[in-house]
Amino acid sequence: MPSRYLLFLLACPSLLALAACDSSTPRPRTADETAMFSPVSIRLHPAFTLVKDLSGGTGAPNGIEALVEFDDRFDDPTRAAGSLLFELYEYRSGWPDPKGRQLSLPWPGSILTVDQQYAHWDRALRAYSFQLAFPQVRTDRDYVLTVEYESGNGPKLFAQTIISATKPRYRPVTRPVSNEPSTRPDASTP
Repeated sequence: MPSRYLLFLLACPSLLALAACDSSTPRPRTADETAMFSPVSIRLHPAFTLVKDLSGGTGAPNGIEALVEFDDRFDDPTRAAGSLLFELYEYRSGWPDPKGRQLSLPWPGSILTVDQQYAHWDRALRAYSFQLAFPQVRTDRDYVLTVEYESGNGPKLFAQTIISATKPRYRPVTRPVSNEPSTRPDASTP
């Protein structure tokens, strides 16, 4: 004897057709959908792009960690697929273009494959992290880091940030401590 559910499905052919559909196969994006959610801007995050010990053991800085963010046309963080090119320059204070002499060969980066996406994507920050080895990096100098992004089917995107190695990212609030007694009356006196 067939079950009640099977009889119900047989009585409703449209539900039977829905049950036969394979909903686990994703539908490819249309060209309009792809354009809508493609990156339109790029940024090197100024607080998280910094001189760092990339080996994780010595404590001495030996490179730069670059955090790259992409935004779509809605100013929301988005993923991207393409090639990146990082360049490091001396910082020139007071110049309209702060880039001085180029300090290293460019570092190529890629986020074209699924493995590269997993390797560079930081879910918490919703950005891509790249470790740029540069053993000559110093903590007493400021640098300009640039990145150029190319997807192959859209415009090139460009960003730069100044990496301040010597200046704190925030200024701690300090208040003077007074050694004088408080003028507030003691609660125990009448």
